Amino acid sequence: MDGDDQEEGQPGPAGTFDVLAAWRGLPADCQEAIGAAALVHILGLMGSMQGLSPAQGYRAAEHEGIQSLEQAVLTHLPDAFDGDGLPRRPELAGIDVHACRGCGCTQDHACEGGCWWVEEDLCSTCAGQAVCVSAPIFDEAGRTNEK
Repeated sequence: MDGDDQEEGQPGPAGTFDVLAAWRGLPADCQEAIGAAALVHILGLMGSMQGLSPAQGYRAAEHEGIQSLEQAVLTHLPDAFDGDGLPRRPELAGIDVHACRGCGCTQDHACEGGCWWVEEDLCSTCAGQAVCVSAPIFDEAGRTNEK
């Protein structure tokens, strides 16, 4: 796992949010509102990123979709937030992504400095393990540090 795109911020609330359980507990009209907002947002974002026109239409969809999605989540999923209104870390298993139970890192979004799996759902950083200097390290060209 490679962790070159990490940014540190304030710690998030303790605990995670089970998105599948929450989704299944929503009434159909709430699911429809959240799903429609998510689709509007992602299609607007994708169109904007690809430079499609009319650009203002894709940008508007991106912006309006995320605002609508945020409002729907705030309104219909209060358990997704702690007492201070901070969002809990979503459990990625709900979208079939393998993540660390400790920090939430994934194969594609590792801890800063990199990490590896020591258990099926635990990364080396959270397990508190040091980097093994005897293991080969490969650079981007596939060359190893072994002599």
